[in-house]
Amino acid sequence: LHDALPISHAPTMTKLDIVVYGASGFTGQLVVRYLLSSPTAAKATWGVAGRSQGKLEAALKGAGAPADTRIIIADSADPEAVVAMVKQTKVVLSLVRPCYRRSKHKQEAEQAPPVTGGSLHEIWRRARQGVQSEWGALL
Repeated sequence: LHDALPISHAPTMTKLDIVVYGASGFTGQLVVRYLLSSPTAAKATWGVAGRSQGKLEAALKGAGAPADTRIIIADSADPEAVVAMVKQTKVVLSLVRPCYRRSKHKQEAEQAPPVTGGSLHEIWRRARQGVQSEWGALL
């Protein structure tokens, strides 16, 4: 259905307006459905990111997303993959939190970057103006 893009090819691609990071989770799936139904979102380019290509493909298929929706594989435990993802977009809408089962220490999960940016309408407004997310700007 969808082919995940190799990270090595990421810098040569056109930047997306928004990447939904964690699109296969419950909230991420709601955001994808919102983007597909919003007239505002139809004016922007967007893609999804996460650590599991299979789960991202299933989320996109379940939402009825176009076959050419960009998928980016980026595990939050892999800083290089996260940086490559951020370089492909103007705004990262991060819905990802560390998995306690995979974390060695609860403290690691508590140090994750906060989700910022306000409402989806505000995020789209910022994307159209070319403003990166605060987390993306830090990377």
